[in-house]
Amino acid sequence: MALHNDTGKHGEALAVAFLKTKGHIILATNYRYRRSEVDIVSTYRGILTFTEVKTRHGGSQVHPALSVNQKKQQLLKAAAAQYMIDNEYDWAMQFDIIAVILHDTGHELEHYQDVFF
Repeated sequence: MALHNDTGKHGEALAVAFLKTKGHIILATNYRYRRSEVDIVSTYRGILTFTEVKTRHGGSQVHPALSVNQKKQQLLKAAAAQYMIDNEYDWAMQFDIIAVILHDTGHELEHYQDVFF
C-alpha cells in the first residue's frame, strides 16, 4: 500500500475514535458508490452525518480541509444520496470535514460541522 494510503487510513482511524468520544454512532466507514466514497457515516443526536477525512503531514502547504473542492463535494453528495436510498433514510443529514495534521510527536484534529449542502 502506498504511503499516502497509510496516511489516509491512519487519519480516518483517528477521526473515528474522535467522533466516538463525541457521541457519534458509527454506521459505516469507506462507503462506496460508483467513483465516490464517504469516509465515515454516523449519527449524532438524530442527524445522519457524512464525514470526509483529509489527512496531511505537518509542514504541508495546504490545509487538509481546503482539498474538499466542488468536485469532491458533488461526489460526496452522490454517495450520500445513494446511502440514504439504500438505508431508506429521509430525514436530517449533514456533511462534515475532519482535518488531521500528523506531526512527529502526535496530531492535530479539526472538526468542521455542516460545511456544505
